[in-house]
Amino acid sequence: MVNLLHIVRGVIFALVGAVWLQAGEATVFVGTSTREKGKGIWSCAFDTDSGKLSAARLVFPVAESGFLAVSPDGKFLYATNGRENTLAAFRIMADGGLEEINRQPTHSRGPCHVWATATDLFSANYSGGSVTVCPINPDGSLRAASAVATFSGSGPDKQWQNQPYAHGVCTDASGRFVYVCDRGSDRVWSFRLDSETHTLTPTDPPAGITPAGTGPRHAVVSADGRFLYANSEMGRDVTVFARDANTGALTWLAAHSVLPDPNVRGGWTAEIALHPSGKWLYVSVRGHNLLSLFAVGEDGALTWKENIKPGVEMPRSFAISRDGRWLIVAGVDDNRLQVNRIDPVTGKLTVWGEPVSVPAPYCVVIRQR
Repeated sequence: MVNLLHIVRGVIFALVGAVWLQAGEATVFVGTSTREKGKGIWSCAFDTDSGKLSAARLVFPVAESGFLAVSPDGKFLYATNGRENTLAAFRIMADGGLEEINRQPTHSRGPCHVWATATDLFSANYSGGSVTVCPINPDGSLRAASAVATFSGSGPDKQWQNQPYAHGVCTDASGRFVYVCDRGSDRVWSFRLDSETHTLTPTDPPAGITPAGTGPRHAVVSADGRFLYANSEMGRDVTVFARDANTGALTWLAAHSVLPDPNVRGGWTAEIALHPSGKWLYVSVRGHNLLSLFAVGEDGALTWKENIKPGVEMPRSFAISRDGRWLIVAGVDDNRLQVNRIDPVTGKLTVWGEPVSVPAPYCVVIRQR
């Protein structure tokens, strides 16, 4: 009788999940700040044909969900917990819900950003000024940290650059090289990852250097691996680095302002992402509530095209759908998600549909099947 009851409950749960997800082909996960009433990780169904988001629901209460990353195969979700200094692994359920698998300590303070490959999870630890590597098992669970690399140095701004502040981490497409944006020292640290031991070795030179006082926040490597783009939180610009695909080393090329009008002051950049086509790059600008659009040349050079109001206040995070048709942006100050349609010819954005309420959305990621 008990087994039958479990079976019936399982069938009902699956049917409810199927109904909830039938509106879309993708699931949107949102990490929130519980200090600002976020309560944990939220989820929405997303129809990639119409661009419509469902209402959000809380799928996993957690003390501090912060930033998220979806595994390349779309089966697992990973989250930072800055309050407990841990990383959490979740199994993504059929209905868009989450089942926690396990947690691992970062052995550093303030994990604020994560990046997942098929074999490793990387955490940028803000207060600790470091990066942590946790190998990933086939079942999605995290193994104990295999490496913690701590940085050194500072910058000219004595308030915000008195020590290293690791703010973002990414890898190249192969997962062999790891890059960490350090707002405190104006550096993008670069490492080679040993696939057997899951340990890090600095490249030569060990970092790409941004203009003094600019404070790099997040970065992304071009699909062909020739360039790395890092947005500067304090400098309000994007630095372009040439990248040696064999050694992983970075060489500074140029910096491009997200606010080219000299009369416009203030603001801080937050997120950066390349369009799947590789033709456009987007950067969010908090304070001015903008998304900056750059065209990407074949030589990797950037050309600023325009700044767009994406329909939210304080755009801290955004994500682009795999088909390149949609950009979903999160507004921390007005507690909502807003879909923007991407023009396939120009890359320009148009606010699309109605916003969806989510409290204190710090990070948004799209999981597509």
